[in-house]
Amino acid sequence: MSYSSLVPISYIEIVNDVDKEAFIENFRSDTSTNPAGYPDLIIFPEETRDVYAVAKFIYPENIESSNAYGFDLYSSPPRKVALDKAADINKPVASEVISLATDGSSGFLIAAPVYVNGKPVNTIEEKRAALRGFVAISFKTANLFTNIFSADDHLNVTFTIYDGDDVLYTSKYKDVSNNDARPHRYMETKELEIGGRTWVLEVVSKPSFADSFSERDTPAIVGIGGIALTVLLFLTIYYYGKRANQLIQLQSAALDAAANSVVITDIKGIIQWVNPAYTILTGYESNEVVGKSTRILNSGKQDKEFYRHLWETILAGKIWKGELTNKRKDGTLYQEEQIISPVTDKSGKVTNFIAVKQDITLRKKLEETVLSANRELEESKKAITNVLEDLNIEKENLKQENIKDAAIFASIGEGLIVTDKSGKILMVNDAFEKLTGWSRSDVTGKDMIEVVPKYDEHNELIPKEKRSLTKVLAGKTRKGNVSTLTTTHYYMRRDKTKLFIIGTVTPIIINGTVTGAVQVFRDVSVEKEIDKMKDEFVSIASHELRTPLTAIDGITSMLRDGEYGEISDNLKQPLADINSSSERLIHLVNDLLNLSRMQVGRQKYTLSTFEISDRI
Repeated sequence: MSYSSLVPISYIEIVNDVDKEAFIENFRSDTSTNPAGYPDLIIFPEETRDVYAVAKFIYPENIESSNAYGFDLYSSPPRKVALDKAADINKPVASEVISLATDGSSGFLIAAPVYVNGKPVNTIEEKRAALRGFVAISFKTANLFTNIFSADDHLNVTFTIYDGDDVLYTSKYKDVSNNDARPHRYMETKELEIGGRTWVLEVVSKPSFADSFSERDTPAIVGIGGIALTVLLFLTIYYYGKRANQLIQLQSAALDAAANSVVITDIKGIIQWVNPAYTILTGYESNEVVGKSTRILNSGKQDKEFYRHLWETILAGKIWKGELTNKRKDGTLYQEEQIISPVTDKSGKVTNFIAVKQDITLRKKLEETVLSANRELEESKKAITNVLEDLNIEKENLKQENIKDAAIFASIGEGLIVTDKSGKILMVNDAFEKLTGWSRSDVTGKDMIEVVPKYDEHNELIPKEKRSLTKVLAGKTRKGNVSTLTTTHYYMRRDKTKLFIIGTVTPIIINGTVTGAVQVFRDVSVEKEIDKMKDEFVSIASHELRTPLTAIDGITSMLRDGEYGEISDNLKQPLADINSSSERLIHLVNDLLNLSRMQVGRQKYTLSTFEISDRI
């Protein structure tokens, strides 16, 4: 049986529109299969699409097959339907009847998807994302089925193949017996599943053909024909003769272009083939490793138990996947992810291993960086938690201190005012509200001097620049407290009544700078009443005590001087004692009065000159 009617195997590459110009430029200069390159290549038909499926590799290359270079299979709806289905189910799919791009003859194609190595292809979305291209074989229907159903093999039999309503092929039997006019003919149909499509094989014979077989044998002949067709189509693509070798070459080209390192070994781990990505990964050229053991990359980082488990897995026909550290030709270490798949023969015996390697050194470093960052973050979280706990403790302590300070502040019996640098009131205590009649909300944020005006003993308003608060805030009295008031000065309450007070202003100094002031004052109205009573007492004492004493002193002096006649010697000394005692009492009363005046600030001083020696 001849298969010369098969057109060449082709590789169809997926090209995005954004990459179209670069693809064409690279294709035109590609001399790997043609020394002259392809200077006139274009993607045809020349239409703009988001994605193209371009015929890139055809083997063998000849004048007829070259016509298909650059052909966009996505431009043909029947081809695109078959390609999309193949990509989604990851199986070979046959198209409906089409006109072949090589010579326009009638035929069909069977295509199988090619995915990017290493990417997952479990779901339809993953398959579409990983799709790289297709391997396709086109068939000329007339020549193909002529080879299968040779007219010399079965005389007086017609074979017809339908793809839906389309007739893929029909053969006419030879009429060797024109005298056989019997109406009865044998006819049988059989459905064939070909690349995801359902074909119908119809076998029709003349009575003479049917007479040569028993009723039991005839269906077997039809079955053999159907089986022969099915086996022919699929084995032709994957295993049969020269075409299978061409497909292997195409698959080899795809492996050569793979980004991941691929290694094929025998069952003893002796390297038989590596792709270019292996050289990039390890530094070893193909001729340096083929025929040598895979132990050439052994870094010593994995123990014997590791390799024992690996070999037990793959020799049992199971896939092994893991990570390990290997050594490059230059001695540097790298980390790789490796998948080793066993290859078995028809009997199930393991004959080879295929290893796909991916350098994950950078990924592991990034993972370690992330883990390190996570550890640091965890430590930071613990540290922050500890700090927050400490802050909460301090916050609670501060809260208790504030409560205590507020209680102390509120319990101070004297009025208290705290101002900022500009004299604005920051806070006042309860005593301030009670003494002045102003509430906290009324005075907070306002100028203290305007809120609480001060007057002197002449009921004159004391100007701002002379107020002690102004002097303290100006930094003129930073070394100590300043007395701000006397008993003759008073504040004006909210109800315009006088509040006689006395107090001090103390600067608030932070880092050597006056940032505010604290003024403490108290009500001296009671002291003012006491002073008034003292004044009245002084006036009464001056009149009621000094006048009698003066009279006693004067009369005794007159008696001693004989103003009232002669006195006996017995009375002179007693009168002298009375006179001396009265003078002492007068001096004592004067001293008490002077002391009282000093205490209320009303003592008057008389300046005079005297000899100090007379006083000593």
